[in-house]
Amino acid sequence: MTCCIPLQWGGHLARPIPLRPAEGVAERSDGRGRCVEPPPPCGGGGRAKRWPGEVRHSTSTRVPRSTPYSAAIRALSAKVIGFGCLCSSAPPPVTGATTPSSRRRGIACLLLAAIATLSQAACATQPDQPDQPEPPAAAATEPLPWPTREAVLVRELKVGPWALRWVSEFGMGWEEADVADATRITDMLKNSTVRFEGEGSVVVRMPEGKLSRTARLAGKPMAAYEYLSADRREGDTVQLQRTWFALYAPRTGDATPSKGVVVFLPGMFGTPEAMIDSLVGMLRDRGWHVLRMLTHSSRFTERVSYTLDPEGNLEAIAREIADELGDRAVENALATEAVCAFIADTRPEIPIDTRVALGMSGGGMLLPTVVAREPGPYKAAVFIGAGCDFAAIAMESNYADWINAVRIEWADDADGGTALRAVRDPALSDAADRFTKLYLDAAPFDSYHTAPRMADIPILMLHGSTDKAVPAATGDLLWQRLGEPERWAAPVGHEVLFLAYLPAKAPALLDWLDALEQ
Repeated sequence: MTCCIPLQWGGHLARPIPLRPAEGVAERSDGRGRCVEPPPPCGGGGRAKRWPGEVRHSTSTRVPRSTPYSAAIRALSAKVIGFGCLCSSAPPPVTGATTPSSRRRGIACLLLAAIATLSQAACATQPDQPDQPEPPAAAATEPLPWPTREAVLVRELKVGPWALRWVSEFGMGWEEADVADATRITDMLKNSTVRFEGEGSVVVRMPEGKLSRTARLAGKPMAAYEYLSADRREGDTVQLQRTWFALYAPRTGDATPSKGVVVFLPGMFGTPEAMIDSLVGMLRDRGWHVLRMLTHSSRFTERVSYTLDPEGNLEAIAREIADELGDRAVENALATEAVCAFIADTRPEIPIDTRVALGMSGGGMLLPTVVAREPGPYKAAVFIGAGCDFAAIAMESNYADWINAVRIEWADDADGGTALRAVRDPALSDAADRFTKLYLDAAPFDSYHTAPRMADIPILMLHGSTDKAVPAATGDLLWQRLGEPERWAAPVGHEVLFLAYLPAKAPALLDWLDALEQ
C-alpha cells in the first residue's frame, strides 16, 4: 500500500493495495516516445493567475526528522516561528493590527537574523579548504555510458495540489492512476508486464489534497508534467519509474522577457518545502521561469541493502552498488532532459535553452549528473548543502535511518558503527579505503565524476562545515571536483544551513544569478 507523506500539499492515507503486475497489450506508439493523448486543461495555459492570497516573501523550512535535535527544532519552529517567514523580502499582503502570529514571526526573524549574522562572522575565520585538499579534477571529455530505457513518455497534467506517498512493504498497484500509467507503458511495449515501484519508493498524486500553508509563496504553477520510463528486467517484465515536475512563470509582467529557466532540484521527498516555495516565488519575482522537480524519481528511495565483508569480494559488490546508485541518478537526469524537450516542443515561447541548475541537499548531489546529460543549455549552477560520493553519503549520513533507502553496512557492524570500528580496527580501515576506491572506479554517474564536466560554467556553493546529513567532507570533495568555485561556507549543520543561513543569504544568491546576465 502507499502511505501519505504530508509534506507539500497534504492528502490522505491510502487503502492497502496488493502488488500485482499489469498485463501487456498490443503495442501502440507515436514513434517518438511521447504521450499520444492530448494534454488536459492546465488552468488557463500561458501565464497562470495568482493563487488566492499569494504572497512573495520567504518562509521557514520543515526540519528533517532523523537527528537527535530535530524534535526540539520542530517544536521551536511550531511555537516560536509558527512556520512563518524567516526574512521577508516583501511584507505580507495584510494591513491592520499585528496578530500574535505575526509578532512571533517578527521575533523569529530577529533571532534567526542574529544566528545567520553570527554564522557569517564565524565563517570569516573558517578555512575554506579541507584539511587534506585533493587537487582539482580536470574536466572529463570522454562520453559517459548512458543507459537506455525501453520506453519513455512525457504527459502534461492538470495543475492542482499534489500529495507525496510512500510505497509500503506490501507494494502498490491498481489505483486508477497507477493502472493508467502502466497501460501507457504497455501500449508502447508489446506483450510486456509492468513491475510497479517497490517498498520505500515515493509517488506523486496530482491533483490531490489541499494547498499547504506555504504554497501561496510559490504561487500557482502554469503547467505540470509526469515523466514515465520503462526499463526491461527479466523476460517480458519492465520496471516502471515516474518523475513529476511543476512549471512556474515569471511574475514580472508580460512586457518583461524571461531571464531563462531555473531547473530546481529539491532535497529528499521534496524538502525543505517551505524554503523551496519561498525561493520559487523570489525567482519568479526576479523574472525567471522555474521548472521544479516535485521529488526525486519514484524509485530513488526504493529500499535495498548491501553488506560489505572486509574479507569478501569487495570489487563485485562495489560494482553492484555503483550500478544501483548510478541508475537512480541517471533516471533523474533523463527525466529532466525529456521534460525540457517536451516544453521546448509545446511552449516555444519559454527560453528553455537558457537554464540555471539549482540543487538542494539530495538534489544538489544529483545536479552534476543532470547537467552532464545535456550540458549545452546550462549557463550556471547553484549547490546548497550538497556532496558527492553517493556511497559514502549513504553510509555516513545521520539521515540514513529517516530516508531508509540504500543501506550499506559492514558485516557484524553492531558495536558502534563503521567510523568507530575503523579507528579500532586497522584492517577495516584499509578495507573501507579499498571499497571507496573500488566504488568510485565503477561509478561514472556519481557526481564525483560528473562534477568536473561543469568546469566551464559559473558555480556557487552554499556549504555547512559541520553538516552531518550530507557529510561536510563530501561537500568539500564536491567543491574540489568542481574546480573550487565560489563558495559561501558557514560553521553550521544541515538544519541551520536551510533554517537560518540560506534565508539570510537568499537575496545575495538572487543577486549572484542576476549578475550572470552582465
